[in-house]
Amino acid sequence: MSAVALICCFVPGFDSLGYFSALIMGGLGSALGLSQGALEASRLQGQARSAPRLLAAVAASSWILLLPPLVILSANALFVPNCDLLEGAAFYGMSAGLGVLFSSQVGAACALITGGAGRGAVVALMVGLLWTGRDVFHLYTDPPIFIFNPFFGFFSGAIYDDVIAIDPRFVWFRLASALQVAWLWAFLQLGWHEGEWSLAAIRAQGVQSRARLWGFFALLSFLCGGMFGGRAAMGIEMDQRAIEAQLGGRLESGPITLIYDRGTTPPEEAERLMWDARFRLDQLKDRLQRDAVEPFTLFIYGSADQKRALMGARRVHLAKPWLRQAHIHRLAVGDRTLAHEMAHVLLAAYAPGPLHVPAERAVLVNAAILEGAAVALEPPAGRFNVHEKSAAMRHLGLAPDLHQLLGPDGFWAQSAARAYTLSGSFLRWLYGQHGAEAFTALYGTMDFQEAYGADVGELIERWQTWVDDRPISPELLAWADVTYRRAGVLHRVCPLEIARLNDEANRLLQSGQRSEAIEALEAVVGHLPGDPSSALRLASVLAITEAPAIIENLVAESLAIEDLPAILRARFHEVLADARWRHGDTRGAADVYGELALTPLSPEHARSVKLKRDVCLSPELEPVYGPYLLGGLRDPQVDLVYLTEATADLRGEAIATYLLGRRTLQAGDATGAIGPLKTTLARLENSENRGSIGLDTSQAVELEAWRLLGHAQLNAGALLDAEAAFARAAQLSTSTEERATNLDWAGRASWLRTHPDRRE
Repeated sequence: MSAVALICCFVPGFDSLGYFSALIMGGLGSALGLSQGALEASRLQGQARSAPRLLAAVAASSWILLLPPLVILSANALFVPNCDLLEGAAFYGMSAGLGVLFSSQVGAACALITGGAGRGAVVALMVGLLWTGRDVFHLYTDPPIFIFNPFFGFFSGAIYDDVIAIDPRFVWFRLASALQVAWLWAFLQLGWHEGEWSLAAIRAQGVQSRARLWGFFALLSFLCGGMFGGRAAMGIEMDQRAIEAQLGGRLESGPITLIYDRGTTPPEEAERLMWDARFRLDQLKDRLQRDAVEPFTLFIYGSADQKRALMGARRVHLAKPWLRQAHIHRLAVGDRTLAHEMAHVLLAAYAPGPLHVPAERAVLVNAAILEGAAVALEPPAGRFNVHEKSAAMRHLGLAPDLHQLLGPDGFWAQSAARAYTLSGSFLRWLYGQHGAEAFTALYGTMDFQEAYGADVGELIERWQTWVDDRPISPELLAWADVTYRRAGVLHRVCPLEIARLNDEANRLLQSGQRSEAIEALEAVVGHLPGDPSSALRLASVLAITEAPAIIENLVAESLAIEDLPAILRARFHEVLADARWRHGDTRGAADVYGELALTPLSPEHARSVKLKRDVCLSPELEPVYGPYLLGGLRDPQVDLVYLTEATADLRGEAIATYLLGRRTLQAGDATGAIGPLKTTLARLENSENRGSIGLDTSQAVELEAWRLLGHAQLNAGALLDAEAAFARAAQLSTSTEERATNLDWAGRASWLRTHPDRRE
């Protein structure tokens, strides 16, 4: 135990007292605890006056397995940041501590029942393996990815889910484990006689002579049975039937079964999600050159929290290809995540079992090929494609070695952004160069030589030469500089504690508890001194209520960082400008917004600062739209009433109808958004009618207005008009991927027109 704890001290993510190290020490400690319990029970048998006293002595001796790792990992806090030692100690106690105690009791019971330390240890190890094997089998046959196991505690299942906490489910589970130990004590006491245990003693002493003990044993049996039967209700162990019952909604169309949360997803939204899935299915079939696919199921959860409670994944979406299932929490129609997870399910047909994913020796998954293939088949989305992103990543020196990424553990050592993008670019390039047949052959065999007639090293060199020739704009470089700097989960400082604090801050902000949220964000900044992203988040929240002077020091410290990414630098300046505007300095704020508009920002960010600049400079617009643009109004109905009145008061202003149409669409009223958006576009056609906004702002707003009009018309059922609107947005687009994204939406509208009965 000490040796493994020392090794953990040199492994990122496992080098501090917390969930990851507790999981490792719990697994190893429990395996040793089974044998230790058997040895101790054999040594103490004959000396104890009752079975409970013997088992208590065995439990007390377990400290020898638990104390050394606890001391070593705690002492390593002198060298590695431990943001919350108490939380780390709680994880260690709940996982390793109680796991070792439980395993020692099982080991002792097996030694007493079998009549020997050696036999008891062997039987105990078999019990541990069978129990854990049953849990692993549950992972394989049912949707959940998490395990509550009495030996090693809690396994969350997803490495990218960094919000892992000791929640009520874990407490209920450990209570169930305590009841099982109590049941074991009572059972052994029934057969205890003169320092020995035997089955004959149970028969010899009868029921009447030990009625109270038998009654206690019956009560414990009932409680243990009740806890086992209620494990789904407590969230300890869910199966597919329980998940389907919790969600409640069901649609079927062609090979797709859609299971959705009826409590949060209206039937019409579920219908749109089904159309989306059918559209993406046709695209994937075309790309993979398939005529038909086997039936599969899409689980759409109402929220990330619901998905975490029912199947274990919170921040990540995932598929279980061997079950032909994908699990996604509620997302917007058209989100490429749906296509990504569906690609995993369809690609299962090309990979052998039992997992039906690229894997050596059946279970050693090659994540780079697995995820890279799904990324390669994704539809266009956003501003840049994976080839452009990879080129920028390589130009900045942030790209990991692709050889290592394709290795057994290289993928997980990187941040998700770097790993998914780079492997996705490589696999998409292979698909584009050699087609679907070789692509699916690689997915099934992982043999580059067999699939492409060249070894992986040669293919990587070709890809590197090709991708390095991609054009890199200043905007792309600025975006990549901030996106790909973040380290992988295991390489971050206190990843779970920081994630928990940020998550708590989000929850507090949503509930209006701004001061409490600021405290949580200040704790994050305290744990991560010099981290500009954390400082920016705190400054953004402070800027809502505090005077500029309050946040200037915080911002100045971050702006002094020499290699601060350009986008973060722009965000800090914008936060200061927002604060100045809130406190009446409209001229100073407008000057900053104007300077920011000249920097390489994303179209969304550039459009935002240009709107703020123009509003600040307009005496008519500023008092009306200042509160809205600065985030003062957030309730959808309040926003709509406010913007409707503002539009009526400011006739002729393109910005008025644009903001009203945008907010109306966001509120779910697609039909109501069409009029304001059409009016906006009509006003923008003539420079004399656009009102107070500048030419550069009007160009940015025009593209967005066409895009929003396409979405409004699509949702309202005006499919031909939507197709034309998206085609116009594609003409105005300023990047290849943005153009392809709008054309993809136009293709969706065309597809819907040719599928009038979309559920046949």
